[in-house]
Amino acid sequence: QDSLTTDGFGDDFDNTDACNSSYMGGDDYVFSYSPAMTNLAEVVLTNTGTYVGVFVTEGCPDDPNATCVAQATAFSGNPRIPTVLFEAGKTYYITISTNPTPQSTAFDMAINILPDEVALNFFVNPVNPVTAGFSSVEVNITNLGGNPLTNVSFGYSVNGVNQAPVTVNTNVAPLSSDTITIGGNNFPITPTDIIAYISAVNGVADGNQGNDTIDNRFCGPIAGTFTVGGANATFATIADAASALNCGISGPVVFNIAPGVYNERIELSDIPGASATNTVTFDGGSASTTTITFNNNNTDLPTIYFNGADYVTIKNLTVEATFTTDNWAIFLRNQSDYNTIENCIVTMPHTTGFDRTPIAVSGNINSSTNGANNANHLTIKNNVIKGGYYGISLRGTSTANRINDFVIENNTIEAYNMGIYSYYADSISIKGNNISAHSNPTGTHYSIYSYYGVGHTIEANTLTSPDRGLYMYANTSFPANNYRIVNNMISAGSDYGIYMANIDGVNYLHNTVVGKPAFYASTNNTKNLNVKNNIFASYGDYSFEVNSMDSAQFLGLDYNLYYSQASPSVRMSNSNYGSLTQWQNAHPYANANSVWGDPLLNSPTDLHITFGLLADSAGTPVGVIKDIDGDGRYFLAPDMGADEYTPLTSDLELMSDIDFNTCKTGSDSVIFYAVNKAQVAMDFSVDNFDLNVNVTGVANSTSTVTINSGTLNAGDSIMIYAAPINL
Repeated sequence: QDSLTTDGFGDDFDNTDACNSSYMGGDDYVFSYSPAMTNLAEVVLTNTGTYVGVFVTEGCPDDPNATCVAQATAFSGNPRIPTVLFEAGKTYYITISTNPTPQSTAFDMAINILPDEVALNFFVNPVNPVTAGFSSVEVNITNLGGNPLTNVSFGYSVNGVNQAPVTVNTNVAPLSSDTITIGGNNFPITPTDIIAYISAVNGVADGNQGNDTIDNRFCGPIAGTFTVGGANATFATIADAASALNCGISGPVVFNIAPGVYNERIELSDIPGASATNTVTFDGGSASTTTITFNNNNTDLPTIYFNGADYVTIKNLTVEATFTTDNWAIFLRNQSDYNTIENCIVTMPHTTGFDRTPIAVSGNINSSTNGANNANHLTIKNNVIKGGYYGISLRGTSTANRINDFVIENNTIEAYNMGIYSYYADSISIKGNNISAHSNPTGTHYSIYSYYGVGHTIEANTLTSPDRGLYMYANTSFPANNYRIVNNMISAGSDYGIYMANIDGVNYLHNTVVGKPAFYASTNNTKNLNVKNNIFASYGDYSFEVNSMDSAQFLGLDYNLYYSQASPSVRMSNSNYGSLTQWQNAHPYANANSVWGDPLLNSPTDLHITFGLLADSAGTPVGVIKDIDGDGRYFLAPDMGADEYTPLTSDLELMSDIDFNTCKTGSDSVIFYAVNKAQVAMDFSVDNFDLNVNVTGVANSTSTVTINSGTLNAGDSIMIYAAPINL
């Protein structure tokens, strides 16, 4: 209808009538429309003035029983109702009106039946998980066109292979849906990818092809051993293998990955059927030959992403994340429980940023330290973990909601800032690890950093840090923290060897600690400490420092070796002491059997002992039967420190001829020095030795000197004459 106007037709309706619009406040022009068939249409006004509305109702607008079907208003004019369903057998009223101002408007109106359009919504059949065998392929469609749907043409492919096209006759009214069978297929339980699409609607092209295609992967629960990569493999990529788990497992599953470099990432969500019996293993054979690597390009996507998966083992793989920001090699969240990472190389660039971690347990993939119930019962063992800000990050929610049960054993960890970061975690076993800092860290480095922890066992680790070794903190004391810290070698270059605050209940047994100070405990909430058979050495600070603490805080403090090159060398209860004797006199409850002196460690970072005598058999039995190296301890009088050793009591170092640079002719004497490197005098009547001299050249000759009498004090030397020798 063209060149019409509302002017002169009267103001019959207002905003209290159907559609409740102020744009019904002007003169009203009303059409009635009774469609012969159901169709979907648009209602369009053109060439209008301003503040114009168009309204579609069932019933006259001022009828109390009228229904507002659709409406559109436009203050600048030309309103349009894009979609309205007109059903056969009903009468509709189409009203054109305006605001009270300008009261009337000119207009042209058109009702346009929409073109043929069908939306392909989803697969009705098959349904995951599939059962092996034949199944029809059925899809759900919706008629979004203006006319009834009489036929639809489909095509589809299975695993990339096109199937026979099909045209299906149907009768679907506009805005109605139906299920259509487009074919069938024999489905295995391994993944089958199907793509379905619409090629024609009512014999013509679909009016909107943007919703004409759907795809899905169908699979059933799998079990057994499968191959990944290489010729004739079950799965071409690791991601394909991981995707097969989405349909569940019915028994143990092993993916044997062929050697090579896989440039991809995988996500492991909840796996139906996974259990302590039905486990999943990704096995690369050897981390030296098989690598999965991914550059997330700042997209917060881990290389291996545990997103709620349980009972999965990643082994014998190099797992690499190559981007330098917001980066994780392995990330666990959403209660990913009972998983294992073993015999892997997990690596990424060293970085100063917090959100870069080779192995992270966190609640959000844009952070290494987001609190949630992220993972429990996690085993990380026999790996090389290198790079990142943290080496391993474990984050729970709160003191009432800790994550728990972690085994971190026999790993080599090198990280920029913290080797192991633990926050709100319970029951961690950290054993046999070698943890060190990147060669050029900035800020303060920690080998192990634990906040609000409970029930940690830290045993037989070698911790080497330029700053802090073992750091444990809680803002208030929790009953029975139950830490067991045994057989560790802790070397901190410029700061605390061991730091603790507000920790209740720790057994410190057979540790060798170097730091500035070697041992530090803060506040009287740190209590119930049993400190025995340790070596605490400092080369520039206190060997042992505790503030606001006295006998009430210690269950035992004895049989330790203390050494410091600083003066005073010990601090307790805010008092300084220059010697062990002063300390014992002031605090007679402690250290009755402790000793003072240089333990003669091999080096500031190699805390084994070769020559030292002070720690040898100076401890007391505390139930620790092996040392850091797995050597058995003397059960009656074990050595202090982490290393059970037998000191060398006879070690001679042979020095060069005193006249070595002098030309010699004929028969002459050759003089040597031998230095006693042991820490005790040598009795040559007991420890005799022979010095054999061989001369080769123009003249060949030999000489043997036997030393079988006399003594040589520690550090002294003896001159030995080998004469005469033909030169």
